[in-house]
Amino acid sequence: MGSSLKFMDRNPPNLPTESIRHSLREIYGLEGQLTRFDSERDQNTMVTSDQGRFLFKVCNAEEDQAVIDLQIGVLHHLAQVDPGLPVPRALPTLSGSNTAEVKTADGITHVVRLMSFVDGETIRDHPEADTPALRRNTGAMLARLDVALRGFMHPAAQQDHPWAMTQAPGLLAFTHHITNPDAQALIHSILERMRDDSLPRAQRTRHQVVHQDAHTGNLVINPKRPTEVAGIIDFGDLVYAPLIMDLAVASDLTGRPSWDPESLLDLAIGYDAVLPLESEEVDLLPDLVLGRMAMTATIVAARAVLFPDVSAYIDLEHDLWEQIERVAEAAPALRQNLRRSLRFPVSVDTKTLRADRKRVMDTPYFYEDLLHLERGEGVFLYGADGTQYLDFYNNVPTVGHSHPHVVNAIARQAAALNTNTRYLCPNVV
Repeated sequence: MGSSLKFMDRNPPNLPTESIRHSLREIYGLEGQLTRFDSERDQNTMVTSDQGRFLFKVCNAEEDQAVIDLQIGVLHHLAQVDPGLPVPRALPTLSGSNTAEVKTADGITHVVRLMSFVDGETIRDHPEADTPALRRNTGAMLARLDVALRGFMHPAAQQDHPWAMTQAPGLLAFTHHITNPDAQALIHSILERMRDDSLPRAQRTRHQVVHQDAHTGNLVINPKRPTEVAGIIDFGDLVYAPLIMDLAVASDLTGRPSWDPESLLDLAIGYDAVLPLESEEVDLLPDLVLGRMAMTATIVAARAVLFPDVSAYIDLEHDLWEQIERVAEAAPALRQNLRRSLRFPVSVDTKTLRADRKRVMDTPYFYEDLLHLERGEGVFLYGADGTQYLDFYNNVPTVGHSHPHVVNAIARQAAALNTNTRYLCPNVV
């Protein structure tokens, strides 16, 4: 609870404009027009100069140097492994260092650093651009980022970051600050489910360093080409965590009041086209989206009570509770729709399935007593009701059902070439 409470008090730096100008001139040899940006923990200033545009960051005095090194290190890594990826570039001081230090009038020391500026405007500022095409491209860009991050590791990535979804249960101590009793009960139950079910299941899925903050305020577009992602910014929430949590944060409905929950299908489809999702990740996604929304609601409500004199960095939309309730109600159907859209097997009621089959392909059945099968493994078949059948008839004479080598061979061939014997192909021979 201590680390969470410490994080609640953001205490961002507030250096005077003249101090910023002096630091830029002395440390980086830069002069130009300054524009301040709102930020949660740091002081960010855009510098428009003859040499281009830059982002000057005055780091929070409580930020660990190792965490700052992590954020710089990941930008260097991305510049090497995927130079075309539209993310900021970490820039050196005049002396060639990654960072420098400045001291305020009251003796507080802050680390400062400089980055290239990613041109464009955020999706949050252009809600009209939040179309299916943009969402699919967003999913694809996020997957591309995650592919580039696969080879990166840093000790500080295992930090106890309070915005990390793996830390969601720690916020249960703050839900009492939500004044609406129905909303409080709902948020509390979601965080309990994260603690008791979702997070233990997520521990079995793929892990790596993830951005974990690709919400609409950190996704940049070019208004002239609004279906494309022009950049991903703000690497301040980097953490080693389940891979699927990157997609869950991007799917957070907070800040998208007109977004239907079904729209997260677009993000998942775009992501899956670049970095295929696994079955357990897909099943977890709706619950993790709910968990992220519950975290946001709790943190904002708690800060409003604990630190009323600090302006809100995130404003809750008036209908946030209704949004969360809608997603909670839609979660089971959403899970099925995700599986169907991504071509994973889905459970279908036998009566419904029989009627659909008669409508689209009225062909005879193999058995008089209908056998509704969902999957096979080895010498066994499994019915929709969970019954296990020993298969004497189908694939047993070869290598059995769902043999991993056969499954991989089929998938890899389909990904490479799917044609017929009228063409020359070594695999056919």
